Amino acid sequence: MKVFRLVIIAFSTLGFVKAFGQYSNELYQYNYFYLNPAFAGADGQKFAMMVKGATFGQNNSISNTLLSYDTKFDKINSGFGFIGEAASFGAVNETSLGINYSYQIKLGNSSSLNFGMSLRNQRFSFDYSRYRVLDPGDPLLNSPDSESFSNLMTDFGALFSVHDFYVGFSTSNLIQTGNGYLGGYKPEPVNKVIIGYSFKIGTWGKSMHSIYSPFSNSKWYGADLNNTLVINEKIIAGLTLELAGNDFYPKINGGYKLNDSFQVIAMIYSKRREDLGSNLKFNGSLAVNIYFK
Repeated sequence: MKVFRLVIIAFSTLGFVKAFGQYSNELYQYNYFYLNPAFAGADGQKFAMMVKGATFGQNNSISNTLLSYDTKFDKINSGFGFIGEAASFGAVNETSLGINYSYQIKLGNSSSLNFGMSLRNQRFSFDYSRYRVLDPGDPLLNSPDSESFSNLMTDFGALFSVHDFYVGFSTSNLIQTGNGYLGGYKPEPVNKVIIGYSFKIGTWGKSMHSIYSPFSNSKWYGADLNNTLVINEKIIAGLTLELAGNDFYPKINGGYKLNDSFQVIAMIYSKRREDLGSNLKFNGSLAVNIYFK
């Protein structure tokens, strides 16, 4: 019985990782702190929220909420931050809470090198009450129990910037502690490269461009080419081309800056998300950034 449970959990967790891995990286370009701890405090003091959800098929859904807060202390050349995340896919749930620190080395008047690290407590759980059986004789049919495992994860990152150009590199899940993983699943270390620059367009606009590419020792996950245009410091228009294999998938987002302290961005169209199935009923992403001046 225990072995059968672990097999079910393993396949469900891998399904969660596959589906959620395709879905989770939307609108991150408006807060790179989610991807690299070296960005802690890079935008000053900021609170950010990203909410994503999709429903498809019969009672199938994916949801994800990310909350972060980071700030910078110029006197000690340091940035601090917190990130909380809750995600679910069917009967599988993931929650994590992390603290982040970054240290800045000033190389000149307009260049710097940042090093960052984060410590996260990540928890996977499997809720049998939400498990949808296919066989009436399934031994898990009347099981009231749940399985969960918690582990500490450590991430490291570096960021080099000069004027309006930057290069970031980070490794997630590099150090992991704990006695067990859900269904035998153990997240492998994932490397993330971010390269970007921005420039002004006359007196009315600003154009921001970046490349984001995650990869591990066994797999390259593709790349995103991000382009964002801010018009009159109010209107935000973004286009992302996701490279996966030999195909490009367009993703369009738009938003509005109410003032220097508050901006909202939403995903308008995302071709890649159609991979969730032809019976996709709803999918949406919303990001909110609040800057404390």
